[in-house]
Amino acid sequence: DITESRARERTIIRALRKAEQVESLRARFFGNISHEIRTPLNAIVGFSSLIAQMQAGGPMARYAQIIKTNNEQLLNLVDGIMELSQLQSGNRRIVKQMTDVDDILSDVHDRMAGSERDGVQFLVSHEASMRGLRAPLDKLAVEQILCKLLSNAFHCTDAGCVMIWAQVEGPNIVFHVSDTGCGIQRDKLGCIFDVFVKLNPFR
Repeated sequence: DITESRARERTIIRALRKAEQVESLRARFFGNISHEIRTPLNAIVGFSSLIAQMQAGGPMARYAQIIKTNNEQLLNLVDGIMELSQLQSGNRRIVKQMTDVDDILSDVHDRMAGSERDGVQFLVSHEASMRGLRAPLDKLAVEQILCKLLSNAFHCTDAGCVMIWAQVEGPNIVFHVSDTGCGIQRDKLGCIFDVFVKLNPFR
């Protein structure tokens, strides 16, 4: 029956359009609420960092550092939600500008320094071949990705070091993050990009 088939088709089209509208509203909601949360959170992170510096070596130093670390983790989580909302709503654009690669490494080091655990070194390797090298990059996007990778590395590294560096590989500039942490079992490597999967339940 052609009439019945067309009616089903119209129903499906309406359902798809409604689903698209709901998804768009959801992305906008999370983007807006994340922005509203981030504003006061910036102040909390700033003052907790100041308290941690003032308490360095004092009796409350350990607790001040715990507050600072968890505040920074919460800020990274909110940044991740905002980034995801921008991607889903189609508002995230890659903006490439000529950027000094060494500047990216230095900026990321400055942002993440102090996030490592006691007994862990945070190192930046400035390769001689990279000095003065400029390339068309989205500096903000690259730094966000590196900071997220470093945050995970710090979380899973109890001793040794965490290191970032960049090098030229063929026509590409490749950024690396390495650590001496617990790592990921080979049979779980295929799950690292799955949603809501925690590979180590004890971390």
